[in-house]
Amino acid sequence: MPTCARDLLVSQSLIAAIKKRHADVELDVMVPSLLAPLATRFPEVNQVFNAPEPSQGLGLHWHVGRNLVALETHYQQAYIVPQSLKSALIPVAAQIPHRVGFRGPWRFGLLTDIRLPPKYKALADQYASLAYPHGQLPSAWQAPTLSLHIDTENQTHLIDQLDLAPYAEVSTRPLVILCPAGVQESSRQWPIAYFARLAAALIDQGCRIWILASYKEVQAAEQICAALSPSQQEFCDNLAGRTSWTDVVDLIACAQALVSNDSALAHISARLARPTWIPLGASDPEYAAPQGDQVHLLTYEALECQPCQRPRCQASTQLACLTHLQPESILESLLAQLKMQAPPVATAEAISA
Repeated sequence: MPTCARDLLVSQSLIAAIKKRHADVELDVMVPSLLAPLATRFPEVNQVFNAPEPSQGLGLHWHVGRNLVALETHYQQAYIVPQSLKSALIPVAAQIPHRVGFRGPWRFGLLTDIRLPPKYKALADQYASLAYPHGQLPSAWQAPTLSLHIDTENQTHLIDQLDLAPYAEVSTRPLVILCPAGVQESSRQWPIAYFARLAAALIDQGCRIWILASYKEVQAAEQICAALSPSQQEFCDNLAGRTSWTDVVDLIACAQALVSNDSALAHISARLARPTWIPLGASDPEYAAPQGDQVHLLTYEALECQPCQRPRCQASTQLACLTHLQPESILESLLAQLKMQAPPVATAEAISA
């Protein structure tokens, strides 16, 4: 399976398509150990195995495949999503007779059913096509509705462990989660100052804020908290660097709304059917962005270069696709979803004052 969280979540479409065609089949997946807990939340999955990291050697990948033989797993078919030699080596070592995947370097002879990447625009449809003969989705194809398991016991534990007791105020203070990081490309990073302005306006309107980010992105979360007044900070909980993937799933399930970059956290929110707002920037809304009735994809369509899909902006306007998506573009519709009236959004100067 894919080696990053966002692609793993997108590839759930393949798992769901296989399950749709073969309801009685037990599906096991193999992903890098850091993503394994997230894969356990897929309702279609029976068992999760740890895969070597892509940077690790061919010998270890072969050894992992041989371990599957020792476990007497007796798999009949493997779907290999990454297009690398190493990922295709594991099912060969595991003696799995039918091995399906896309064409990639040095994979001839390792795959028994090798496919050209299909021309479907959505990455989820490209992955799902592996489940069908010749990579052709049915003419009446509709993307499956995807979900994730929620662990209510872990929710309760987290609220206590992370000192989130004010969550009990949710009846009077709707909970909005902000995910200000989760992307490596500057062309997909909504300005941190905009997250701060949105947080201040939501708190002033009566919302509680949780900030979710990884340990690598603590600084971005701290910048948002620092921009709030002392009274506003009482209603903002910074959870950056304090959660695992499974914790994130259970915490997002608590929210009434979520605002995120185009990241794995936005996909998790969409899987949980939470109202989700995503400033896209350079991302193509039809390629790998989250989908669903509760997903609001925000784009600045006045630019000819958008969506460019480039990691860095090369236009003279310098990230106008993101900077023109002001907090007001999210605040009004988000509060309407919460049945609240939108107040004026504070300027950056007012927040800093």
